[in-house]
Amino acid sequence: MKGLTTKQAKEALLLYGPNVLPKKGGYPALKIFLNQFKNPFSYVLLAAVGFAFIIGDRIDAALIASILVLNTALGFWQEFKASRELEALKSLEVLYCKVLRDGSVVEIPSSSLVPKDIVILEAGDKVPADGKAIETYSLQINEAILSGESLPVVKGIKEGENALFLGTTVAAGRGKFEVLKTGSNSRFGGIARSLTELEDEKTPLEISLSKLIKKVAIIVLLVSALIFFTRFLQGFEPKEAFLTSIALMVAAVPEGLPAVVTIVLALGVRKMYGKHALVRKMIAVESLGGATVILTDKTGTLTKNQMRVQNVRSVKGKEVNLFKCAVLCNSANLVLKEDGSSAEEFDILGDTTEGALLLWAKDQGKDIDLLRSEGKLVEEIPFSLQARKMTVVWEHHGKKTTYTKGAPEVILKEVKLSEKDLEFWDQEYQKMASKGLRVLAFSEDREFLGLVGIADQIRDEAKEAIRIAKGAGIKIAMVTGDNELTAKTVAEELGLLGKGDEVLTGGQLALLTDDELKNRLAKVSVYARITPQDKLRLVKVFQSMGEVVAVTGDGVNDSLALKSAQIGVSMGKVGSDVAKEASDIVLLDDNFATLIVAIEQGRSIYANILKVIKFLLTGNFSEILLIGVASFLALPSPLLPVQILWINFVTDGLPALALGFDTPSSHIMKISPQKENNILNRSMVSYILTGGLTIAAICLVTFYFVYQNLGLPEARAWVFSTMVVLQMALPFIIRRHHSITSNKKLLGAVILMLVLQALIVTVPQLGRMFGI
Repeated sequence: MKGLTTKQAKEALLLYGPNVLPKKGGYPALKIFLNQFKNPFSYVLLAAVGFAFIIGDRIDAALIASILVLNTALGFWQEFKASRELEALKSLEVLYCKVLRDGSVVEIPSSSLVPKDIVILEAGDKVPADGKAIETYSLQINEAILSGESLPVVKGIKEGENALFLGTTVAAGRGKFEVLKTGSNSRFGGIARSLTELEDEKTPLEISLSKLIKKVAIIVLLVSALIFFTRFLQGFEPKEAFLTSIALMVAAVPEGLPAVVTIVLALGVRKMYGKHALVRKMIAVESLGGATVILTDKTGTLTKNQMRVQNVRSVKGKEVNLFKCAVLCNSANLVLKEDGSSAEEFDILGDTTEGALLLWAKDQGKDIDLLRSEGKLVEEIPFSLQARKMTVVWEHHGKKTTYTKGAPEVILKEVKLSEKDLEFWDQEYQKMASKGLRVLAFSEDREFLGLVGIADQIRDEAKEAIRIAKGAGIKIAMVTGDNELTAKTVAEELGLLGKGDEVLTGGQLALLTDDELKNRLAKVSVYARITPQDKLRLVKVFQSMGEVVAVTGDGVNDSLALKSAQIGVSMGKVGSDVAKEASDIVLLDDNFATLIVAIEQGRSIYANILKVIKFLLTGNFSEILLIGVASFLALPSPLLPVQILWINFVTDGLPALALGFDTPSSHIMKISPQKENNILNRSMVSYILTGGLTIAAICLVTFYFVYQNLGLPEARAWVFSTMVVLQMALPFIIRRHHSITSNKKLLGAVILMLVLQALIVTVPQLGRMFGI
C-alpha cells in the first residue's frame, strides 16, 4: 500500500481544490457600513441636523452633518479593522495529518488532502475528510459532532461499518482510511454551508462593555433631558438648549469602545502568535491576565521532549526478544528529515517515548522496517493511562506472540518471576527511576524481558519561566503520569520543588476528600502517577477555591481538564487534535516558557483595555459635569454643540486606539494577579470621578473668568481648547510610569489632534465654523 505519488496528489489538488470548509460569507465591508446606522445615536444626530436646517441654522446643520460623517467613517474603520484582524487570526491555525505518499509516511496540511489519499489515524486525531476505513486496530470514532451520540462507534473494514466523516475524532485505536470526499463536498461541509451566517460569540469583556455602555447611555439620556428642561425654564434659547443636549448625549456615550477593545484584543493575539502561542478563543486573553494557578505537564513542556534511551537492563539471553518487543509493540514511526541539516536524521511520528525505542534500535544497526514487514499485526490493545501498558499480538510464520510494554509496577505484577527475581528487578527499576529516567518494562508471552530507561532533558528557559511565574504570584504545580522519583528529580532541577514542598501521588490523592485536598494544595508542587480523572479533579478543586486555573495537556484524555479549566493549553507539536480542539491556547513550540510569555502579554492587553476605558469615561464624565454644573448655575453653555462633537471625535479616535497598544510595565510580572474581573471597580470609579471633576473644574473656572472679562465667544473658545488639551494630556497621566516617547503611536496621535485644534483656533474660516 503506497498511496498516491506526489505528482498524482498535485494533479488531484488542482482538480478538486483545497480541502477547506465553507467560510462565513456575505460582504463584510457593506455589512459593517450598514451596522453604523444601527446605532440609535446616529439617528439622534440626523434629527439634530434636520432641526437645525429647518430653523435656518444651516452652518450648524452642515457642521453637525460633517461630524456625523466623520464619526460614521471612524466607526466603520474601527469595526472593519477589527473584522479583518479576527479573520486573519482564523487563518493562523493549520491542522496536519499523516498520509502515505510515494510509499512513505509524511505529514501534510489537511487542506492538501485529495480523494484516494491514504490517511493514517491514531487515538486523538481528528478525521480530516470523508472516507472509508481500509485497516483498523480497535478503532473507535467519536461521532457526537454529527450524530449527537455520546458513545464512540467501533469501525471495521466491512461495508456499513467503515464510513469515516470529517470533523469526527479517534477515541481509541488506530487505522488507515482512503479519502473519498473533502471540504465542501464532505458531510460536515454540507452542514457548515448552512451555518455560514451565524454570528460570532462575544467574549465576556465585550458583553460587559456593551452593558456598561447601555447603562451610561441611560444615565446620559436622563442628564441631557434634565439639562434641556433646566435651560428652557431658565429662559435660554430653545434651539441652543436642544442642540447642546443632543450633542452632549451623543458625545458622552463611548459607543466606539467595543470596536477599539476588539482591535486591541485581536492585535494582541497576533502578537502572541509571533511568540509561538496560538490563541484559539478570544476569551482566553481575558482569563490569561488573571491566571493564579498553572497545572503543567512535564514531558515536552518543562522538558525538551527529545526522549532517548539512556539505560538498558535485559534478562540474560533475552536481548533479541527485548529488541523485538520494543519495535513491534510500538505504534510510532520514523520519517527521514527532508533537509538533512540536523544531526538527528529522523523525525518521530507518534509518541516520543515509543520513537526513542525505534531510534535506539536504529542506533544498534537494526532494520526496523524489515522486522515489521516479516510479520503481521493481529491484534492491538493501545496504551491507556488507566492500564499503563500496551499489548500487541504479532504473527510470524504462523506463530502468534504476545508482546507487552508499560509501567514496571504493572508489568512486574503480570510476569512469571520468583520472589527473589521480582525483588531484584524492582530494585533495578527504583535505581533507574531515582536518576530521573522514565522506565519501561517489557514482556513476551508474560515472560519478563527487561527494563529500558529513557531520559528527556529539561528546558533551560523553563527554569527561568518558573521563577518569573512565582514572582508574579502564580502557583505552579507539575502534573505527570511519571513515577514520583522521576517527577521529583526533574522538579528539583527546575527549582519547582522547594523546601517544605510536597510530592503527591495519584494513589495518595484518591484517599483524600476534597476538603482534605484543599488543605494540602498550597504545599504540593508535584503530582505523580496522575490519571486524567485526577487532573480534572485538581482543576475543579482549585476552581472551588476561587482560583483561575490554566492547565496544559496533549492527549485525548486531557480534553476534560482542558475544557473545564478557565485556560486550556494544548501542545502544537505532540498534542492530539482532540486536545487542541478542547483548548483555548496552543503552544506551537510545546514550551512552558511560551505560556508565561502569553500570560505576560494577556496581563498587558487587559491593562491597556482598562487604560482606554479610563481615558474615555474620564473625558466623557468631565464634559457631562461641565455642561451640567454650568446649567444649574444658570450660566450659558461653556461649549457649543459642534465643539462637543469635535471633542468626542478627537478622543474616540486615534489617541484611544494608540493607548491600547501601550508597552507593558516592567512591574507587570512582579505583582499578584487580580481575581476581581469587574471593569468598574472601586479604583476605576475613583479615578474617573477624580479626573473628570478636575478637568471640569479647570474648564468651568476658565469659562467663568474669561466670560466675565472678555465675553461669551472668547470664553467658549478658551474652554474649547482647554478641554481638548487636558483630554490629550490625560493618556500620559494614566500611563505616568512610562516615558512620554515610549508609545510613539500615542505621541503622534496626540500631536496630530493638537495641530488640528491649533488650526481651528488660528485659521479664521475654521474658527467661524466652530463658533470661535
